[in-house]
Amino acid sequence: MAVLGLAVFEFDPKVGPKEVYRTRNVEEITIEEAVAIFATHSVFSGGFRGVHIGKRTWASYIKRPWVFALLLSPDEPIGPLETAIHTILEETELEKSPTKRQWNAIYQKLLREIRKSPAADLLTSKYTADFLKSLLNGGVDSFEPKFCFEIGAIYPEADRITGLNSYDTRLFLEKLALAGIFVSEPAGGALICPSCKGFKISTHFSCPHCRAATLEVIRIEVPPILKTDNPNSESDVNSPHYSCSSCRNITQQPTITFECTECEKQFQPAEAEYRQLFRIILERGSAKALVQRIEEKFSS
Repeated sequence: MAVLGLAVFEFDPKVGPKEVYRTRNVEEITIEEAVAIFATHSVFSGGFRGVHIGKRTWASYIKRPWVFALLLSPDEPIGPLETAIHTILEETELEKSPTKRQWNAIYQKLLREIRKSPAADLLTSKYTADFLKSLLNGGVDSFEPKFCFEIGAIYPEADRITGLNSYDTRLFLEKLALAGIFVSEPAGGALICPSCKGFKISTHFSCPHCRAATLEVIRIEVPPILKTDNPNSESDVNSPHYSCSSCRNITQQPTITFECTECEKQFQPAEAEYRQLFRIILERGSAKALVQRIEEKFSS
């Protein structure tokens, strides 16, 4: 694992990302590059991300108020670093204003942990090489997501190749994507519960007057003189009417209410959260390079 150096940033609300530490072998970082590193994190709360900017590749991790960015060699995979970085940074107590010596000590800890991390096996294993070779030789360029109420996005076509369950296959693909072997693009989405983040949501109508979900469909006879062909009419005879058994209100425009079948929380459409589904697209050049590297390792 070719880690070339470390940079640490602090976010200043007035000026944006502020560099607080950089190892000597990391050349100057432009404000545009620092902003790009920050931008990979959708919420400034925590977590691991990878980003390719120009000719430089970074693995970044947020532990508030700091953003740690490890500079990698251009062809190095990013995914295997996640466990090692998380382990060291979450176990390390940081002072309010660490000294240069303390930053350097953290960098050395990260290097030691990364070098012994078993996660690196993912991109040095024969299993990964065989998987990628089957895609390259079979002309497979992408995997389309399917929605599963249990775990969200799944990739059935990839499941058949990996021989793993849908959840493990998705993790496998996500790590390869983080390493630059795949790229992802939006391909739909699903609503999730804002409380428990579950996918199992039912939809029902409720009364717009009292919010009770006690509506029944009724038929109202509209005199011919009141009938209209105006599609915007609030009293379209062709549309059903709903009567609320709680407050006796009659409406043609009931309120849509969602209910999570896992935690039983009720919420309105505007309160729902949205989980994106992604199409996974093979970067054939990166895949070929990784296969070659793994095969050379096993042949030597």
